[in-house]
Amino acid sequence: MIERPPSVPAPKDSSGGVAGSYSAENRPLPKRAIVFSDTDNDVACVKNTLRVVGIVNKKGEIDESVDGLEIIHTGDLVDKKNPDPAVIEFWESLRHHAGLIGWQVKIIAGNHELEAWQRITRGETFRLPKIQLARLCGFIEGLDLIHVDDTVLFLHGYPTLGFLRTLLHFREVTGKDLNRFNEDHFRKAFKSSEAISQYAYVKGKAGENYILCDVAEASGYYKKHGRNVATILKELDIHTVVHGHRPQRSGMQTDYEFARWIPGVRMISNDTKVKARGLGATVIRVKQREEPEVVFINTLVDYKKTRKQVRGLLRMGVVVPLAPSEEPPDSPEPAEADPEKIVVVPRLPPVEPPGSPQPRQLLVDETAPLLPDDRSKGEHPRPGRRESKSRYRHRTKWRLSIGAAALTVSLAGPGLYWLKREFQRDPAEIQQAHDLGKVHADRLATEMPWLREKLEETHEQSE
Repeated sequence: MIERPPSVPAPKDSSGGVAGSYSAENRPLPKRAIVFSDTDNDVACVKNTLRVVGIVNKKGEIDESVDGLEIIHTGDLVDKKNPDPAVIEFWESLRHHAGLIGWQVKIIAGNHELEAWQRITRGETFRLPKIQLARLCGFIEGLDLIHVDDTVLFLHGYPTLGFLRTLLHFREVTGKDLNRFNEDHFRKAFKSSEAISQYAYVKGKAGENYILCDVAEASGYYKKHGRNVATILKELDIHTVVHGHRPQRSGMQTDYEFARWIPGVRMISNDTKVKARGLGATVIRVKQREEPEVVFINTLVDYKKTRKQVRGLLRMGVVVPLAPSEEPPDSPEPAEADPEKIVVVPRLPPVEPPGSPQPRQLLVDETAPLLPDDRSKGEHPRPGRRESKSRYRHRTKWRLSIGAAALTVSLAGPGLYWLKREFQRDPAEIQQAHDLGKVHADRLATEMPWLREKLEETHEQSE
């Protein structure tokens, strides 16, 4: 067995902690985030999406006018069978440059990263040199399992009942923030391949040694355990869950997933096969103790109409005080602004000159409003499902029409051939067939007298 390459310590940030780790004592909760999922060894789709939302220009430079942004990846950024070191270098570079301007880059471990780590510890090299294997292991060992911002939980796969009970027990016993679970438990499990297996989304049912598992049939699982899952999430003060892992065939994010069986919890499935489509993410703004505002980016809806909405959601507002109306216009000393009359004016994106080249038209989901009016009634819009069902019906009708046409052509061919043959038969051949039939009829009438009587009656009636 090949010895495991020495691990590289996780990169440190300016405060001395692990880069990308959460600490409530040294930084406030981020207000806005752009969330990626399941990019699978691809960085072009990430660069394209960052360029679309306006935080990276065509030269790859970060727009420093956007303050306090957080970039989150919910896992599976590499391929478990062929991890690319260039992907690790891209995310390390992005995390470094983002940290210089006050941004945060959070990367959550997916089953691809954990399985790749397990294979390396068992001696598999993926045809990579030892130094790159060591760097890959060090990068994976510095990842987090979950990330919690206010009332939003980010993780790779579906939250299972056993995992949520583990988080609840951790908070009740230690009294710590849920994000400390990454450092206190998850990172310590990298001591062995067997220990990390409990978080590696093993397929099948969760056992005593598996806290997180890959739920085979999510709808059936939450139909059975959904209310218990909702109860524990409410005890953890979590109202929104953003995850990846399960690709959506429609190419759109699924909002309010399993809302029928998980009441009061907004679950968002963010895996839109972004590697194949080249564009996809979820933009989310977390408000203090309020439901977050969400905009979905994908390739199915015109992006031009919601470009200002997406970019406006990522930018902070400028506080402008309004002077009291009672103050006379010629007053030498203006009175102080009333705090209750302070309004927030959104900072608009910079206006490009008329002669500047326009970016390629891309797409974003505009069907999901930020604050739908019918949400208070318990009727949550599900634009992804409505769109996917309509597209499915359209495709089904097309396929049925094509199939019916093909069946008609296949049956019409032999029928036309038979009719053509009947009309083109020689009269002598027809007379010969008639005489042959008459001979057979006379023979049968001789053998069966009752048949002869019947034929004679029929002949008389026909005359």
